[in-house]
Parts: sequence; structure tokens; C-alpha cells
Amino acid sequence: MDVPEVYAVVVTYKGEQWYDRCFSSLMASGVPLKVIVVDNASGDGTVPYLKEHYPEIHLIESDKNLGFGRANNLGIRYAMDHGADYVFLLNQDAWIESDTVSELIDVAKAHPEYGILSPIHLNKEKSNIEKLLLRRLD
Repeated sequence: MDVPEVYAVVVTYKGEQWYDRCFSSLMASGVPLKVIVVDNASGDGTVPYLKEHYPEIHLIESDKNLGFGRANNLGIRYAMDHGADYVFLLNQDAWIESDTVSELIDVAKAHPEYGILSPIHLNKEKSNIEKLLLRRLD
């Protein structure tokens, strides 16, 4: 079975307190991930920290804050231009389980009509769905 090319895109902005949990979870994925970070001109220690602690990531340094959507689009474009079969977006303050990406790929293969998939977002205790996601937007 061929291993798909999966890229993870993380937009960073002054979030160093979350980086170890976020990036270590991506590195521990059961499916190998190519990680792209788009730094939104943090101007703090983000870029040197990432270069020192995570040299395997592809770091795109923006000289201005592009906003979350445009920065993700930049990372997605890079992934697609480099042969990505799948692109996984992750917030800098989030992390994944080792089987998260493999589960998503299984669902994508079983349902090719689905264009976008998202894992369940649990609270940090893993005891319930993140409460902000339970609120209805009427």
C-alpha cells in the first residue's frame, strides 16, 4: 500500500507556550507528516525557537501578519505545489493523537465525495467536546 503524502499546516503567531505540545504531536503521528509552519510575523522568539527545536519543519516567514485564512492558504499552496495528497490544518494551540490522521484518511478513502473532514475537538482533559464548539450559531 502506498503511503500518502500528508502535509500539516500550522499558522503561528506569538504562541510559543503551545509549540512543544502541538509539534511533538505532529511528529508522533502514525502517518508521516510533512509540517509547514507559516509564521504571521510574530516578532517574538517564535522563528528562532522553531528553527532550533524543529529543524525538520518547512518554515515560511511572513514579513507581515497575513491573518489566519491567508496564512493557511499560503501553506496549502506550498503543500499542493509539492505533491500533497492530503492537507491537515491545525491551530498552534492544538494537538493530535497518533491515530488522528490515519482515521481521517480512512474516512476520506471510504467517502471520496467528502471534500473536507475534521476530527472531533476535545477539551484538554479529553472528557468532552470543546465547549465553544457546542454553542449553536443561530
